[in-house]
Formats: sequence, C-alpha cells, structure tokens
Amino acid sequence: MKTTFTIYIGILLLSLGLTACSNDDDHNTGMPKTRIGNDAVVFNFENQSFRDSLELQLTFPDSVKEIPENGFWLYLPFYQTSGNQTWYPIPGVREDLQYKVYHQFSPIGETTRQTSLQIKVEEDKSMKPYGKELSYSRLEIIAINPEAIRNLTPEDLNLRDYNEVVRHFDLDQK
Repeated sequence: MKTTFTIYIGILLLSLGLTACSNDDDHNTGMPKTRIGNDAVVFNFENQSFRDSLELQLTFPDSVKEIPENGFWLYLPFYQTSGNQTWYPIPGVREDLQYKVYHQFSPIGETTRQTSLQIKVEEDKSMKPYGKELSYSRLEIIAINPEAIRNLTPEDLNLRDYNEVVRHFDLDQK
C-alpha cells in the first residue's frame, strides 16, 4: 500500500512538473533582423506561432547611437498573417477572427538597449485567453525615438498605419 501511494505521488509530481515546464505560448525563433532609419529601428521576426501570448526580446544594434533622452522608445508592433499582405497594428481587434491583441514592453536590466515584448491575445468580447493557435508570417516592431514625433499631429503621421510610419522614418526594405 505504501509503495503504491509513493508511486502515485511520484507520477503526480512528475506530471505537474512536466505541465509547468511546457509552455506552448512562447516560441521565440531567434534574433530578429533589424533595419535602421531616421530616428527609428525595425525589428523583424518571421513565422511566429503561439497561443494566447508570445514573449520576444529586442536588442538594439550597436550601430544605433541615438538613445532617447529619457531612455524610452515608442514601440509600434505590426503583424501580417499567412497569405495576407495587410499590416495589422497592435493593439487592435480582429473582429473577423474574434480576438483582440495588445502588447506590453519592459526594459531588461538597467540598459535601454534591451527590451522584452509580450504580445497577449484574448477573446474580443471578454478578458479570457483566446485559446487558439495564431501564426504571424511577419511581426515587425518599430521603435521610434519619441523626440522625432514630438511636434507631429495625427494628421502629420498616422502611427497605426504601417506603410506611413515606414515611409516617414525611411525604413523601407533596403
């Protein structure tokens, strides 16, 4: 009886440990490609698949010399899905797929050269996790020096329009 109980407890602990260690929500596929423009940097991640949340690390290349005075960048994430050339901004709501997506950024350590990005997806009409696999063929995070847009109005630059932001900061594919 004591042996059976020990075996059951061992199996329970093993299964709990494996469940805790498996994280289907985090599929970081390596370092992103970067493009540098006027007062902005693009981090390009390709083929990101995840469920409910995705965490990525952004490291600014050494060639980026201009760091904002306060150390904080303005981050604008955009994504494309497979077979669709439309750029969707984050945060946003995809009514066709019934989800909302938003992001959080947090610095890593004391440096302003590394940042953690977390993308979260929930059902569009609740705060419940979306629960379905998502796949972004391209995920681009545009980091902008806030000083560069200080005197701009929404009429001057629509920050939710990927193509407009890329043109404004000279971030076209080179």
